[in-house]
Amino acid sequence: MARRYDSEAVRNRVLSTSVRLFLERGYHGTTMAAILKEADVSSSSFQNVFGNKDGVMYELMKLMFSEQFSAADSAAALLGPNASPAFAYALETSVQLTIAELSEIIRDLYLQAYASERSLEYIRRNTAKHLQKFFQQYNPSFDEEDFYQMDIGTSGLMLGFMLRPCDDDFPLDVKIERYLQMSLSALNVPAEERTTIIEGIKQQDLRSIAKAAVKQLFDVLSDTFDLELQAQIFGEEECDKEESAE
Repeated sequence: MARRYDSEAVRNRVLSTSVRLFLERGYHGTTMAAILKEADVSSSSFQNVFGNKDGVMYELMKLMFSEQFSAADSAAALLGPNASPAFAYALETSVQLTIAELSEIIRDLYLQAYASERSLEYIRRNTAKHLQKFFQQYNPSFDEEDFYQMDIGTSGLMLGFMLRPCDDDFPLDVKIERYLQMSLSALNVPAEERTTIIEGIKQQDLRSIAKAAVKQLFDVLSDTFDLELQAQIFGEEECDKEESAE
């Protein structure tokens, strides 16, 4: 029992420290030495619990994406029985792209999650369940494994669009529209319905929704790890620059 308690204590200290450092410095800017020093754990204890820094990222990623999947379910519930189920997916992915564009540090965490084989497998398996919920009517013969295979492609699209930062020639609204056209088409949403969904997304205040979503995530992280993260939601100067350019 004592060993299990020690493992839990190490796990909690490392996760709490890592969340704070990742959000302050970014994933790649956070060294193992910094985590070990600030969490006050030995290298051997760390390796016994997490293996390596990627293991820490995996635990954080599960929490991040569970919040994201929960938000998608909530969005779907608010749309009502007559709304397109694909709209919830379109909104969730549009907000994800917006968050990644407005916060370089969170974009770094997303990219690391997509670059890690273990994390990416978790994302694909859980996304497949949501794709089946939202897109079964367009693909009646598909089972969960079929949607998993589809997400191999759509997650690759998401990674590709995240890797290319927006600029004057490729603004955020164009990035989102291109992503939705390609992903919804791949998931067999009819062309007319795709157009309606994309026009509906254009009417959303995605920056405000993105900020609210990140605040909610940070509130969960703060409660889980006893941290003060509210002041770190976005670099406001970056958001203001984006908005003033519109």
